[in-house]
Amino acid sequence: MRSSDPKNLAEVLLETTDGKPEAEQHKALKDFAAYLSRKGELRQADAIIEEYRKLYNEKHAIIEATVTLVSRLPEKTKLELRETLKKRYKAREVHILEKVDQRILGGMKIKIGDTVYDGTLQNSLSQLQTALLK
Repeated sequence: MRSSDPKNLAEVLLETTDGKPEAEQHKALKDFAAYLSRKGELRQADAIIEEYRKLYNEKHAIIEATVTLVSRLPEKTKLELRETLKKRYKAREVHILEKVDQRILGGMKIKIGDTVYDGTLQNSLSQLQTALLK
């Protein structure tokens, strides 16, 4: 049996749930899970969920940013970063996931999709070292 594409399944799920009342969403999810079970596709659930999240976010102009820093962002800075990213990406909403990593030494790294903005001290020192060794 050939597996169905997780992205196609996620598109179907989005069409059947997005904007619907909660009771309809619940029924659609239950029917979708039953369909996956009948077809032996439950092993793809994680991939389908990931694709669904991407499609939903794209449709609703939501971006997810992973911010790596030495310590947690002050609330004011987090709000400023959120507003800056909203404008830059023309997003309606920005979800920020903070990761604390002492190895970056200072600054921050922001990852949005496949794009990485690396303003860490660790990265600056690595670039300086590379430049000096040339």
